[in-house]
Amino acid sequence: MLEPKTPHSENWHHQLLIEALEAVAAGEIRRLIINVPPRSGKSLLASILFPVWIWLGSPAERFLFASYSSVLATKHSVDRRVLIQSEWFRRHWGSAVKLSDESNLKTEFMNSARGHMIATSVGASATGRGGNFLIVDDLINPEQANSDLLRSSSIRWFNETFSTRLDDKKSGRIVAIEQRTHSLDLTGHLLAEMGWHHIALPAIAEKKTLIVFPRSLREVLREEGDILWPTHEGKPELEAARQRLGSFAFQSQYQQAPIAREGNLIKAEWLTPTYRSIPPHFGSLVLSVDTAFKTGTANDYSAIVVVGSLQSPRDGHLPGRYVLDAWRGKVEFADLKRVWSRCIGPGVRIRCSSKTRPAVRA
Repeated sequence: MLEPKTPHSENWHHQLLIEALEAVAAGEIRRLIINVPPRSGKSLLASILFPVWIWLGSPAERFLFASYSSVLATKHSVDRRVLIQSEWFRRHWGSAVKLSDESNLKTEFMNSARGHMIATSVGASATGRGGNFLIVDDLINPEQANSDLLRSSSIRWFNETFSTRLDDKKSGRIVAIEQRTHSLDLTGHLLAEMGWHHIALPAIAEKKTLIVFPRSLREVLREEGDILWPTHEGKPELEAARQRLGSFAFQSQYQQAPIAREGNLIKAEWLTPTYRSIPPHFGSLVLSVDTAFKTGTANDYSAIVVVGSLQSPRDGHLPGRYVLDAWRGKVEFADLKRVWSRCIGPGVRIRCSSKTRPAVRA
């Protein structure tokens, strides 16, 4: 009905999400967070099919939906309405769910049992509107997630406006659906609270993980390097996405494990502009090696950095720590030793690679 040209394809993670949503409907889970990669079916299941399915048995239920933009919120609302008004749906469930002529708009519609579905967006007023199910789907635009101001304003709107709209504070349910965009996104904010059931599925398993379904207790064991949905997005497609997005965005949106774009220990503002004139002598030289010995797609890189330290001005150069060279690669141990030996070769001009790089002073 909604994507007639898309072949139907199911994966085990769809059944996991379905069980979690069924548990929400039954009141077994009242707070649910879903983090899965883009285009994995999370919005179709949780924002469109789930609320319509609820109406089949409880047409009086009231829903309030939110997204980062009115365009996205409206799109999901239209999909819900298209599904309910389709000939196929009316033929099977028309007697259970019938939209009311009293309120039948793109972003707000009601059924004959007085149940309603209302879609809104971040920053919009929700006064006088509410529901027993609050569903937020991508509260933060990935392109704006690195802005402290925009990210914090979105979360403040969620806290002060959206989350207060539950009809019944004791039995009401909240579902948050998003691909991770930042360590301090909505998921990061909510996980600081207690009581949230969290489903986080990386596109590529970074470690051996046992997943237990919430109702059937079915178990799925993901081995390290396992692809979440290989028939939909295999290793070549994921590697292309990694190259296109870069490590920060891929780690966030695809792996559900956001890292600080500038690092947690070393900040970009600490670094001065690149210096092409390198001091001929240093008080000390430091070689730092971060080792990893596997070369798989899901494995970490080995990394080597060479730093020279000046405690006081010397030869016309300011004091500080100069990054003389940096190298990374996915290599076996024997190859790593060869790179290492090249880094600590004879002479003061220590180099890990054949290319000469300018130093950066910290």
